[in-house]
Amino acid sequence: MKKTFAFLMVLVALVGLVACGGSGGKQKSRTMESAVDAYYGAIYFGKMNNIEKTAPKQFWDWVSEEHPQTVEEIEEAYYEFDYLVINIGSNKKYYGDDLEITYEIVEKRELDADDCEKAHTDLENKYDATFDEIKEMYRVKVKVVYSGSKHAGSKTFTHYACKIGTSWYLCQKGDNYRFTAGEFVDFSK
Repeated sequence: MKKTFAFLMVLVALVGLVACGGSGGKQKSRTMESAVDAYYGAIYFGKMNNIEKTAPKQFWDWVSEEHPQTVEEIEEAYYEFDYLVINIGSNKKYYGDDLEITYEIVEKRELDADDCEKAHTDLENKYDATFDEIKEMYRVKVKVVYSGSKHAGSKTFTHYACKIGTSWYLCQKGDNYRFTAGEFVDFSK
């Protein structure tokens, strides 16, 4: 599934959303692809209403208890610094003011029951919460392509898409699995 957006079009859409007072729904990601869209929509296109979709309620409860921040505060802080300054500002400086970003899932590999069980245990331990069983899980590679008048390039990122209950979320894996949504949170607070 390939998504192509010109930066200018996204900016116009964001201005329209703010001007109209739109808030977007807080629905969860019902497909693996919508989990990828929620994450990359926030990272590269400033769709902050997607942030809450990137992790289950138990994660956001954990954040508010451990690092006193509301989802709204996280969205605002991420948009003002990470999105505008780093993801867009730095990329526009390097690739050009006409920056276009696309992304697509280029590979997905289903993982077995042992991987699902390990991820489930890691997430429950990390966030001191109970989650529905993970019955389906994929290693997903997402290719992001940057193009502009100065440069063009691409990067490929690996995530672990976990179906928890009826919703999909992206995770990262180091020694243990954790929700990719943690990238939006300023843990220094």
